[in-house]
Amino acid sequence: MHRFRWLAVLAVGSWLGVPALADEKDEVKPQHGGTVSSTKSHKFEVVFERGGLKVYPLTRDGKPVDASGFSGTVTFYHPDSPKPWFDRDLSRGTLAADKRPTSLDLTMALTSVPETGAKAAFKITGLSDPAESVAEFMAPVRFSAPMTLAFTTATKADEKAIAAQRICKVSGEELGSMGGPIKATRGSNSTFLCCRSCIAKVQADPDKFLGGKAEPSKGSANPAR
Repeated sequence: MHRFRWLAVLAVGSWLGVPALADEKDEVKPQHGGTVSSTKSHKFEVVFERGGLKVYPLTRDGKPVDASGFSGTVTFYHPDSPKPWFDRDLSRGTLAADKRPTSLDLTMALTSVPETGAKAAFKITGLSDPAESVAEFMAPVRFSAPMTLAFTTATKADEKAIAAQRICKVSGEELGSMGGPIKATRGSNSTFLCCRSCIAKVQADPDKFLGGKAEPSKGSANPAR
């Protein structure tokens, strides 16, 4: 049964003309709740949400890659047709602590994409590895569950991040001026608050203060051109 399932995945990849999903023996655990696919020299974790998607380039052993020089496209395939459905360009997205992008993003409503059966083919260019300057792979469209908010007291391990942020994004006050900072986290994104009175505003609009969820762009309710 396992052999039959793997052969089926390979057949789908061949049908779309791009590499299939990662071999199980070479698996890297997703860090953002997405699906990891392998190419010749890289891995890519793709996170689909109803407001868009994120592609995180990784080394073969799963370490983040600086995406500063990268660009890419995504082509969606509807489960009812082998022909390309629609395609979009990707833009540089999530920033690391050193302000370098760690992902390529698509910000648009994907509300018309079926919950199951759809696939997306990616082409990533500008890779610095001479063995693979262009990577192509295919991933199944699996929408992630909404990310939950968590609020904790900052610890000693957060001191460098607090010093780098310095100012509370909610109140504009200096972190530490009202006691120990509060750490707000959603998914892989975090921010520090000066006090507990700022929590309610983050809960009311987490996208504003934490990001991590793409906002639908205007006029994109139907992705098909």
